[in-house]
Amino acid sequence: MTHLRRVAARGLVASLTAALLATGLTGTALGAASATPTTTTVPANGTPTSMPLATVTIGAPADIAAATLTLKLPAGFTWAASGTIGTTESGGSLAVTDGAITLGGTTASFAVSGTAGTNSTIAFSAPTVRTTTSGAKGDVVLSWTVPSTSLVVAKLKTPGDGGGRDADRGKGHGARKVGFFDNPAIFSCATGAQPATGAGTFGFAILNTTGKRMLNVTVVLKGALPNATYDVWVNQDPGACPLGAATKTAAVVTDALGNGTGTVKIAVQAGAQRFWVSATSGTASVLRTRAATLTIKGR
Repeated sequence: MTHLRRVAARGLVASLTAALLATGLTGTALGAASATPTTTTVPANGTPTSMPLATVTIGAPADIAAATLTLKLPAGFTWAASGTIGTTESGGSLAVTDGAITLGGTTASFAVSGTAGTNSTIAFSAPTVRTTTSGAKGDVVLSWTVPSTSLVVAKLKTPGDGGGRDADRGKGHGARKVGFFDNPAIFSCATGAQPATGAGTFGFAILNTTGKRMLNVTVVLKGALPNATYDVWVNQDPGACPLGAATKTAAVVTDALGNGTGTVKIAVQAGAQRFWVSATSGTASVLRTRAATLTIKGR
């Protein structure tokens, strides 16, 4: 009997411990929750894209106090326009200010006032975002400090992120897709264009090695200079940069919308590791891509 009482006592202690742990795990830190976050796919070429944010539900008044809420984008994404993220509250006297955002920024702040009711909600308008890093993906997180809480309210990714690998890597020995930027003031042979944060793109170039020390370049211009002729310069670092002449003259001719396509095929220079493209229509329009590192077989 004594043995049985000890077993029973141990079971009671275990049950009480489990109950206490369960209570601790469902306290104020998890008293607020967001609806299932939506995953938004953002084009890799920097196109502004609307990002829906999940509605936040406050379980009880103690789950949120007068404080600052911070919304943060994952690495590789920025706001695509200045303005505010609107908020709509329900339940109690809870009030949340609209969150100011700045073009190229990554955070927004909201001030909380009033008192939440049981199951109060906070809904947000959908801001626009754009990618700054190829292959980026991650969670958009809303957090506050009174009490300490973090919630995922959206998820972002670029097309074909491949589980974290380079989004533009293709089949074969090496392929990359890089966007054209309008005459960035800073560029170098090693980096290619270094555009300002949040800069828009004007089409893209696809760089594809063949495995025979050749490089195929497809240039797709979008929204460039209308009815214009563009020379294409393919820079290789080290070995063929800066260039003294265009790799292919009149490679792309744009239509009335500034759209056009052209191709270039060149030999890969011995030792070259980084490749980038310029498309120029005299001095009227100069477009450059960032440098891409490619795997070169058969050196």
